[in-house]
Amino acid sequence: MGDKEFTKKLSPEGDDRLRIKIHIDKGKVKDIVVQYETRIKDKFSRGFRFVT
Repeated sequence: MGDKEFTKKLSPEGDDRLRIKIHIDKGKVKDIVVQYETRIKDKFSRGFRFVT
């Protein structure tokens, strides 16, 4: 089926966000990645990452 990706702003300015990736295979969730990102000097950097 494929991958789904979502981004959720955490701050009104958009400097902090969560990126969520879901890998689906044959209709079942196989992997989930939740990654916190913050903007530093106009570039998003990974703060932490959680993978299942």
